[in-house]
Amino acid sequence: MRSSSFYIFGILFFLSFIGIAQNTHFNNFNREDGLASNFVRVISQDNYGYMWFGTDNGLNRYDGINMDTFRNNNDTHSLSHNYIKDILQTTKGKLLACTSKGVDIFNYKTSTFEAINFIGDFDYKGMVETPKKEVWVLSN
Repeated sequence: MRSSSFYIFGILFFLSFIGIAQNTHFNNFNREDGLASNFVRVISQDNYGYMWFGTDNGLNRYDGINMDTFRNNNDTHSLSHNYIKDILQTTKGKLLACTSKGVDIFNYKTSTFEAINFIGDFDYKGMVETPKKEVWVLSN
């Protein structure tokens, strides 16, 4: 009797778990919702809860309600390029965007970017943070 009660309890628990999993809600975004492109290359969530979407036509920040788009506009405080290859939130709280032309640091206070200058012309691929909290930029 005891084992059959345990068996029934296990089945009910499993079925309730599946019911919870089926109630998960997803939002689908596209250009009509403010996404810079329908082709998203990278998704990241920062320490403030913002969702970041890197596309081939700019970077989007989503706060759960509004979608903000950041693009290169030939300004020194905009993205270095619209083609976003990677997004990295460092352990020190910096948000980095790796574009096809370089790496930019996002300033949360001004909602602008500052480019990191590298010597040479590289094909940037992505970024990784080491256990020593060093950021390595991957390139050809």
